[in-house]
Amino acid sequence: MRMDLIKIGNSKGMRIPKPVLEACGFVDSVEVEVRGQQLILSPTVSPRAGWAEALEGQSDSENWTDWQEASNDEDDGWLVA
Repeated sequence: MRMDLIKIGNSKGMRIPKPVLEACGFVDSVEVEVRGQQLILSPTVSPRAGWAEALEGQSDSENWTDWQEASNDEDDGWLVA
């Protein structure tokens, strides 16, 4: 696809058609990378993206049995205060 650059102040920009934005997953911002003479645009991903889905179905209660039964004396390498 060929696109013309448009003047924006002292810079130039381009209009990206809505179907292209949707296909690439661009919403509010993009990651920009320059490789040689190529401009690479990638969708910005939230650092916590997918966490909610990953935790679905997980039990809220943790099994602390192993920790409660662990010895805390110096012989096991634990520091006794």
